[in-house]
Amino acid sequence: MEVGDNSGIALGNTSQINFGRIPYGSAAQRTVSLENYYDFSIEAFIEVSGNVSQFLIYEPYLEFNPREKKEFGIGTIIFSNESYGNYSGKMSLIFKRLKS
Repeated sequence: MEVGDNSGIALGNTSQINFGRIPYGSAAQRTVSLENYYDFSIEAFIEVSGNVSQFLIYEPYLEFNPREKKEFGIGTIIFSNESYGNYSGKMSLIFKRLKS
């Protein structure tokens, strides 16, 4: 993600979430699809590191029933007091079997 004075387009890439360039006062959102292929329920914990983490809005915990597919959003809002520049980080998803 880049904070800049005008909008920029992020080209598609399935291995990363890229918001492109976002000007002050703007927001952006991306959607991620996850599916539980197991015959038991699982839980997912989402963790973000790096300097981009201060800008992201997301649900850090999800539960999946067996064979359930879900989409979740990752959003950002850029306020006028943010510094121009590139912001990046790493998103980790930790999956565990949900105890009944």
